[in-house]
Amino acid sequence: MTKPYNLNLTTLLLSLIIPLLFFSISIFTMNDYGETTDEKFDQHIGEFYYYDWAKKGVKGLEERFIPLQRNYGPFFDFIVVASNDILHKKFNLIKNPVASYHFPVIIISTLAIWIVFVFTYINWGLIPAFLSALTLSMMPRFIGDSQNNLKDTPLMTFFSITLLFYYLAEVRKKIIFYILAGIFLGLTYSIKPNALIIIPIIGIWYLIKCNFIKNLLQLSISNALSLIVAFFTILVAWPYYRYNTFQRFVETYLTFKNHVWDEYILYLGQLYRGHEVPWHYPAVMFGVTTPIFFLILFLIGLFLTLYFFWKGHKFKIPLLFLLLWIVLPPTVQVVSGAPMYDGIRHFLLILPPLSILIGFTVWQVGKYLYSLSLKKRHFYFVFFILIVWAGYLQILVKDVMLHPYQIVYFNQLTGGIKGAYYKFDLDYWGHSMKEAAEWVNKNLPAGARIRIPLMSHHFPVDMSRFTFVDADPDYKVILIRGMLKNWDPEEADYLRPKMKIIYSVNIEGAEILRIFTYKN
Repeated sequence: MTKPYNLNLTTLLLSLIIPLLFFSISIFTMNDYGETTDEKFDQHIGEFYYYDWAKKGVKGLEERFIPLQRNYGPFFDFIVVASNDILHKKFNLIKNPVASYHFPVIIISTLAIWIVFVFTYINWGLIPAFLSALTLSMMPRFIGDSQNNLKDTPLMTFFSITLLFYYLAEVRKKIIFYILAGIFLGLTYSIKPNALIIIPIIGIWYLIKCNFIKNLLQLSISNALSLIVAFFTILVAWPYYRYNTFQRFVETYLTFKNHVWDEYILYLGQLYRGHEVPWHYPAVMFGVTTPIFFLILFLIGLFLTLYFFWKGHKFKIPLLFLLLWIVLPPTVQVVSGAPMYDGIRHFLLILPPLSILIGFTVWQVGKYLYSLSLKKRHFYFVFFILIVWAGYLQILVKDVMLHPYQIVYFNQLTGGIKGAYYKFDLDYWGHSMKEAAEWVNKNLPAGARIRIPLMSHHFPVDMSRFTFVDADPDYKVILIRGMLKNWDPEEADYLRPKMKIIYSVNIEGAEILRIFTYKN
């Protein structure tokens, strides 16, 4: 194993540069992002625990929510509701009520970038740490989920913190890291039960490491302590689990195991039900939503990982850790038979290790080219630096051009967003509803009757002027995604509509939302 680097004050200050820049830009643009489809789902959970739990308890929770909703952990939902209550309602520090819910997600996204820096730095030093943090901060899909994803982005960050502490516990041989890992494992579970994937990642890593048998007793005691700490953390962060605790674990497991999401999604040009999506969905979605430059570096990084492991290189242990972190979350999802939809939203867990591996790869290739003879170095190393600079710059430009629709990014393998239109769902979470509502408020006549087959609950129009109806509408607002096959039978082919379009949200030649008129 490599000798770990230590974070001193100078390094700590340097580690904050990219995260704070990302945070500043996010705060500056926070009003550009609207509400997503699922936000009310999460906010209602948080509101109950924030306002009503002390008075209504378990009985009130079970009367108020279906099993699926009450078995989603409330930890971060509580935080976002508190943010809205304190920053918007009480002190009016954030005037936009939607943005006040998003503020904690911005903080947690910023923290994810810093965690990537720290993991990379303690293993390989400053240069790859900067590259890795920069990579994550520029991932279009990460940016797209960095403001208004109230559950998957927090899950990604707390998942990453937990794994970092487990890694440090083994590297530094200090019990405090096992305790911290247990605390964050409990908090991660109290966001979403996907936290349990951490256990096989750590377990397999221990098994493959050469000193597993020698340290078996110590590892067993340390990890038992960690799990005990995680157990009690769950009781603190998730009040529902304080009653019939072991029954709650079974209930949560069975709820998610039996959960059916049977809507249609568009995948590779075909419509599938959520449970029918082919096993290769995660790999394909990462392949088409990761910038080509990053994708090439990732594939080179995989080759380097396998090569170093085969050679018994000093980097093999941290690289093995990253490989397990990348492979196991989507593998568990596929093997479990859980429905797969919404692009990489359910697989954000692997963006941090993906970014770390990319930063490591740039550093390793650069080191190799710099080690060549002076004559070759002048050409190959300088040429490589120019390629890297151009690659990152091109991605930055794309992020700016797509703003605030980074969530619909597709790379050149699909022909970009326009080419992806007939192959994949684009705006699966209703980001474009905000822009469409602004157009409706400005352009449609008062008294207009509007039909919205999908997601009318977060279409922020002036309800004193308009009415939502199912019958005899004047206009129809359509978020373009596979679910329309069931929810909007008026069009035989929702991708090729025949009704008159009066407005659309168009991103790089692809329409992600349309407004139709029923008038001639």
